[in-house]
Amino acid sequence: MHPPLSRWQQLQGIARSMAINFLLAVPVMRRLVTVKHVTGMDGDEAQARQLLNFFEGMADIKDAVVLELGPGKTLETLQFARERGAKYVIAADIINYHSPESAHRRGVDYRLFDGVRLPVPDSSVDVVWACYCMQHFRDPQAMLKEIHRALRPGGTLICRVDLRDHYHMFVSGRQYDCLRHPPSLWRWMAWNRSSYVNRLRLSEWQRLLGETGFHTQTLVPHEDEQLLRENRSHAYLAHLEDRDLKTFRFDGCFQRTLCLALFALANGLLMADHS
Repeated sequence: MHPPLSRWQQLQGIARSMAINFLLAVPVMRRLVTVKHVTGMDGDEAQARQLLNFFEGMADIKDAVVLELGPGKTLETLQFARERGAKYVIAADIINYHSPESAHRRGVDYRLFDGVRLPVPDSSVDVVWACYCMQHFRDPQAMLKEIHRALRPGGTLICRVDLRDHYHMFVSGRQYDCLRHPPSLWRWMAWNRSSYVNRLRLSEWQRLLGETGFHTQTLVPHEDEQLLRENRSHAYLAHLEDRDLKTFRFDGCFQRTLCLALFALANGLLMADHS
């Protein structure tokens, strides 16, 4: 395990992060960074096919309208989905990595959006894919409501979510370093940065998904006992349960309930029945 950071080292890290964050708020700087930005698979066809196998293992895509959130530079997964029987595929991103014309040649409808409202009508999508995208949501609750709105009743959200601090993902003892800071300071440090994470833990995602009207079909937590031991040594993580401390990633399949109002009513009746 790495030795704990001194107070001076912590302050240096905060100052450096804030400086980068402010620079990235300048449009010309953001454009320069976007060109070199690594977005996961970056068009690797073998990895794209593996990802498609994961998605298809969660839900049938034959004759489905599929929306992928944040595909980055990789449209191949959606392209291959068309070959496997998807009726229509849409890529929605907040950064323009492709032209609509080049995406159209691959059979993909490419749409930019503001990170607030998805560029699709209500109840128009059968399946939403989000691979390592949801941890970057600036407003997770609002975006889950948007996904719920976009999905048809009974539609499916399939996701992979990485819960680690993306600046220290592989640094022993610092994988949850983003939780060290108050939320307001963390926003000043990382809000404009592509690797910003919203800091939600597995239990918080489960709560938000349930409150938004999603029923859990499949949930696969990826856990690490060594991570649990390391995290237990940090006072700023003392409030977290063991499962949240050792779960660094999860894969999930969540179904949109037929009616959010009925879902909330049923939840209320169940709670009343148990009280």
